[in-house]
Amino acid sequence: VEQELGIQAGLQDRVVQVYEGLVYMDFEASFMEKRGHGQYERLPKRVFDWFVSLPLFLAYESDPSDSGKIHSNVRARWDA
Repeated sequence: VEQELGIQAGLQDRVVQVYEGLVYMDFEASFMEKRGHGQYERLPKRVFDWFVSLPLFLAYESDPSDSGKIHSNVRARWDA
């Protein structure tokens, strides 16, 4: 994603792309230390149907900041 679009994408973005739907993600420390990744579960259609039945609120920023500036050094901060 970063190379194709020139933007930073987090690991959660990639998990959703792989599972192609609404995904439960658990990043519990001992699980992550043992396996090197979080615990992921694609949620059933009934959960998605419930979710989309909720009122929709859209937040819009007319002059957004570049999130790449914030996310671009995440790895360096993690390694520090």
